Formats: sequence, C-alpha cells, structure tokens
Amino acid sequence: MDAAATVPGIRIDDWRPHAASVDADVAMLAEILRAVVYSGAGVSFVVPYSMDDARGFWLDKVLPGVRARTRRVLVAREGPQIVGTVQLDLAMMPNQQHRAEVCKLLVLPSHRRRGIARALMVALERVAREERRTLLTLDTWTGSSAEQLYRSLAYVVRRGILRQLFQRTARADDELAAAVGTAAAEDGLGTRAAERALERTDPRVN
Repeated sequence: MDAAATVPGIRIDDWRPHAASVDADVAMLAEILRAVVYSGAGVSFVVPYSMDDARGFWLDKVLPGVRARTRRVLVAREGPQIVGTVQLDLAMMPNQQHRAEVCKLLVLPSHRRRGIARALMVALERVAREERRTLLTLDTWTGSSAEQLYRSLAYVVRRGILRQLFQRTARADDELAAAVGTAAAEDGLGTRAAERALERTDPRVN
C-alpha cells in the first residue's frame, strides 16, 4: 500500500471468508452497513433497516460473488474488528472486461476521518490492476465527503464537475461517452457517476 494511504493500527485485507470466520465477519460487516445507513449516507438503503436486512445483503448479494470470484471485497481491520470495507464488482459484459465498478465504500462512523476510506480505495486500485481492469466507475452523492475523496484520487466526475485530472485512452473515452445517459438520469436523483482510468500515464500509478 502507498505510504500516504497507510493508517496506523489498520490492516487492509482481501476478504476470503472461511467456514470458521464467515458468521463473525458477516455480523461485523452488517453492523457497519446498518450504522452507515442510519448515519444518513447514500448507499441505496433507507431506514428502518434491520440487522437481518444487513446480514441478508452480505449473505445473499455479496458472498456468492466473492466465492465465484466475480466480486472482490476488501476489509479494514483494527485488530480482529472490521471497521471498513469496499467492493470491486468484476461481473461485466464480455466486451467490457477492462472495466469494474467500485461499490459500497463503508467505514464505521466512529472510525471516520482517519484515512481508512482512502486506504481502502488505494488498495482497491491495486486489486483492479491485478484483475487487469483499467477503467473504474462508481456513483456518489453530489457535494458529499465521498465525492471530495474521489476527486482527490483523480476520479473524473461526469457533468462537468471535474475534468482532465489524468489522461484517458480513446477506449476509455468511448466508455465515458456511452455512460452519459446513465449519468444524466442519476443527476436527477442527486447522484454523480465518476470514472477513473488506471494507466501508466497517471503519475499516481506506480
């Protein structure tokens, strides 16, 4: 991990659930998700949101993809406790295998403002390069602290908020152009679509 993204006392792991640990991990991940939902973050869920709902999300939506290797999940641990997580969805169409979607960047409210989200994103970009994915996409709320984080990591935000933080390939530009309709629809809901190309032309990529 980049030194700038290292957080004292926090370890970033690739989540590979085992029979002996999966129940405890899911319980911690569910608690993070529920706490984030109740903190008002725009992560696609609304209150009331129960622990059963949160556990169901991880067990039914996330775990099958992790086991099928179509989804990578990183977890930030403080000791044995999971305090943050982020996902990379690799299940793209056959002609879009250079892409991946960043999903559910979550940090316990009690552990925010320590650089954990940034550390997770830096680690996730390394995972994306391992998977040979050169274009990452995500959605975030306009004006949120998450948007500020993504800006600082050189993500380009659609609809003219931010431009030319890094050079893009012609193929990546075609992908961005194709996403305009989706981004415009999301703007009506107060969200923004953002993209980042992981290329050697980007000085942040080692």
